[in-house]
Amino acid sequence: AGMELSTSASANSAVRVAPVPSFFHLLSQTRRWILGGVKDAVLPVRIATVGVAIYAATSSLGLATAWIESVPAWALAVGIKFTADFIMIWALRRRLGLTHVLRYVPVLTIYCVFLFLWVPMSAVISPKVMWRGDNYVEEFS
Repeated sequence: AGMELSTSASANSAVRVAPVPSFFHLLSQTRRWILGGVKDAVLPVRIATVGVAIYAATSSLGLATAWIESVPAWALAVGIKFTADFIMIWALRRRLGLTHVLRYVPVLTIYCVFLFLWVPMSAVISPKVMWRGDNYVEEFS
């Protein structure tokens, strides 16, 4: 309440980013984006972010291991996640005019499970993120 977000970019604008050169760079970039978003945040935002991280990690852990308990329940959960990702990508694809992105939905589903397990654990183990090579390190604490 009382805060307003303004931007000079149009709602119809899009940003195209060059792909990272390796999987390691992708993980480092993702950690930097996620951890950087909360670095200077006020306490309520940090608390909410920790809550979301705990939820994301536990739900991803469930998706990764639920097949041990019940294969049908696991298949249903993966199907729901896949369907949600598909709907999200479908809507963006039509708006941005990207016709080839639907084939990446299975990769996105697997990547999100991995990401939501790995980023919170990696932030606890090492709050440092290397950026732009070895010469610059950002520490999130």
